[in-house]
Amino acid sequence: LRFQQRIKEQEELKAKQQEMAARREEQARMVAERKQKEQESTSVIRMACQKIHMAKEETIQQLEQELYQTMQMRLPNCGFMMPKIREECEQVLLQTKKRLEEMARQKAIDEERKARMTEQAEKLVDDFNVKVAAAEEAAKMLTEKAEALTTIDTILQMSEKEIEQQNQVIQEAHKEANDRIKICHDYLQEYYMHMRVPDSPGQPPATVNVSLQKISERLTATTT
Repeated sequence: LRFQQRIKEQEELKAKQQEMAARREEQARMVAERKQKEQESTSVIRMACQKIHMAKEETIQQLEQELYQTMQMRLPNCGFMMPKIREECEQVLLQTKKRLEEMARQKAIDEERKARMTEQAEKLVDDFNVKVAAAEEAAKMLTEKAEALTTIDTILQMSEKEIEQQNQVIQEAHKEANDRIKICHDYLQEYYMHMRVPDSPGQPPATVNVSLQKISERLTATTT
């Protein structure tokens, strides 16, 4: 009887040990799953934060909404890391908004400065255009006056005094054209840097820059 009692006790002890081992194994499995879920949720939230960190003005609203949705779904799974993760997200969002606000402020300043530069450049280019047009007209007048002495027949029909007078007219016209061309070159040299504006990357050249190029080409083509 005692032997049977001992066998029964040993079987009960073995059963309890097996039950405790099973419980420990289950607890270990649950802890491992919880840690895995914490790590996974933390990683997903931080990835959403990284997107916020790289956000632009046109994407911040959508990314902020995605971050809040991710936090709502994943933050409860972060365990003791929850307060730290929440603080990290709030800091990233705050810093990103400050960065975008500063960028927007600087962009407004740059655009205002470029608008002033463009206005100044357009006035200078318009003035330059007037001067080049005057030089073109003077060169045209020179050509017309010089045509009177381009053929032998015309010269033979003129008296010596008429030829001398015509030469004087041509010399005056030549000086007038040269003076006006020189005025254009001097003006271009003095104001060139103020007659251009920086071109925007990826955009066509500024209109004022194109105008300046065309007028400069006209000046180059104006000879005496």
